[in-house]
Amino acid sequence: VDTAALTYTLEPATAPAKTYTSISIIGSVNGNWNTDTQLTQSTFDPHVWMKKGVSLTSGEFKFRANNAWDTSWGTNSEFFGVATINGANIPLSAEWTYDVYFNDATGAYTVIPVK
Repeated sequence: VDTAALTYTLEPATAPAKTYTSISIIGSVNGNWNTDTQLTQSTFDPHVWMKKGVSLTSGEFKFRANNAWDTSWGTNSEFFGVATINGANIPLSAEWTYDVYFNDATGAYTVIPVK
């Protein structure tokens, strides 16, 4: 975007070729690091995942693909951010019911307290 010339340029984005069969939340927010909470894949974009009304405790978590540690995402930002491959554990300070959204192509996530 060039605000002085009042012009902009759009470039097509290339979607990642890799898609996953499952994405889950794993961590102490589930009570232990051995239990995955499965997210549901979007019907309009294979890289968008969500879980509504999930009860999580305070603690830490990561997103991971295919219930394995081969591919996991994390960062040190609570509630929203951009997680990176093999990033830090994501903190969660309160036990609550949340809606969780995650994009495996961009790493963007949002954890919304709902109840």
